[in-house]
Amino acid sequence: MKKFLCIVLVLLVLLSLVSVASEDETEKKVYLTFDDGPTHNTTKILDILKKYNAKATFFVLEDRIRQNPDIMARIVNEGHKIGLHGVSHDVNTIYSSPSEPLLEMNKANETLYNTLGFKTTLVRTPYGSYPYMSLEQYRILCAAGYKVWDWTVDPRDSVGTAPSAQSL
Repeated sequence: MKKFLCIVLVLLVLLSLVSVASEDETEKKVYLTFDDGPTHNTTKILDILKKYNAKATFFVLEDRIRQNPDIMARIVNEGHKIGLHGVSHDVNTIYSSPSEPLLEMNKANETLYNTLGFKTTLVRTPYGSYPYMSLEQYRILCAAGYKVWDWTVDPRDSVGTAPSAQSL
């Protein structure tokens, strides 16, 4: 619960930055992205995004697409974007061979299609592409039509280190 509250705090800080940026004459953008879902916390995040009329991209895992079709539909129905995050979420599995990232994304995309009726080309590999993804793996994903998307601010929530508002 503490981890979720920290994520919500970070989200609220980012949303306030977005509203400040939109009032400024210079165009600034913040892209909100969430990985590893959907989970039970996704609905709470969607409620916050709706309250602030903000949009996000959700990078989803294959098994959680299957387990949470209603949440997946809500994400799309509320105007958010879907990206793929793979199947295994295991650094030793997804980066184990040149073709493994592509195989995982294709499997997740097939499940997305079977669940919601569309596919996506946007992917974020677990733990980010650097330093794990080889150039060959990257090229294979791109040759298959995928766009690899990483982040510029990592709140380190995946390693149990809660971020503070000042660290952003």
